[in-house]
Amino acid sequence: MGTLEVKMGSAALIFVCGLIGGLLPLRFDESERSKRFLAVGNGFAGGIFLGAGLLHMLADAQENFTSVLPGYPVALVIAGGGFLAVLFLEMVALRGREDVGSVPGAKNSFYPFLLMIVLSVHSLIAGMALGLEGSVAASFAMLVAIVAHKGSAALALGVSLKLAGFSRSRMLAMVVLFSCMTPIGVLGGFAFSQALEGQTALLVEAIFDAVAAGSFVYVAVLDIIQEAFAEKVDLGMKFTVLSVGFFGMALLALWT
Repeated sequence: MGTLEVKMGSAALIFVCGLIGGLLPLRFDESERSKRFLAVGNGFAGGIFLGAGLLHMLADAQENFTSVLPGYPVALVIAGGGFLAVLFLEMVALRGREDVGSVPGAKNSFYPFLLMIVLSVHSLIAGMALGLEGSVAASFAMLVAIVAHKGSAALALGVSLKLAGFSRSRMLAMVVLFSCMTPIGVLGGFAFSQALEGQTALLVEAIFDAVAAGSFVYVAVLDIIQEAFAEKVDLGMKFTVLSVGFFGMALLALWT
C-alpha cells in the first residue's frame, strides 16, 4: 500500500470517528454509566496523546531539526510555543465569551462555537503533522492518538450542541464541519510533503511535528487527563488505562 493510500485511509477513518462521536448525542441520553465509561476512555486517550506528543512527534521533530539546525533545541522551543498558543486560544483569547451572541431559545449558545473553534484548530494542526509525516510507524502512532480522541472530542461537541438547543440540521452541519478538519489537515500536509524536497521538506515536517507535539501535550494534560480525574471515581482504573496508553506509545516507538 502506497503513502497516498495510507493518508487517504487515515483521513477517512478519522472523519468517520468524528461523525459517529458527534452524532451519538442525537441517539442516546446522558447516564452515569456512560459518563464513567467516557471518563475512563478519556484517561486512555490522554495517555496515548501524551505518549504520541512526547515520544513520537517531539522526538521526530528534534531528529529532523538536528540534521538541519544542529546545536540548539529548536523542536523544544517550537513545541513550547505550540503549547502556549493553544493555552492562549483556549484560556485568554476566547475566555469569558460563552454568553456572547446567544440566540433566543438556546442556553449558553455561544459555547459550542467556542468549543468547535478550539477543537478545530487543534485538529487541523494534528492533521497537518500526520500528513507531513514520512515515517510509517510514527504516522501510525499519530493516527492511533488522533482516532482515540477524535470520537470523544466530537462527542463533547455534540453534547454541547444538544444542550444548547441547536436544531438537528445545524448540529449535523457543525459536526460534519468539525469532522472534516483533521482530514483536511492530513491531505494538506500530504500535498506539502509531495511538493517539498530535501532539507526544506525536513524543516517543514519538523515544524509541524513540534507544534503538534506541544498541542498534544496541552490537550493531554490540561484537557483530557484533568477532565478524566475531575470526578473522584474509578481513579485507579483511569490511571491504569492512562499508563497503558502512554507505555503503548513507548512500545510503538521501538519501531520508529
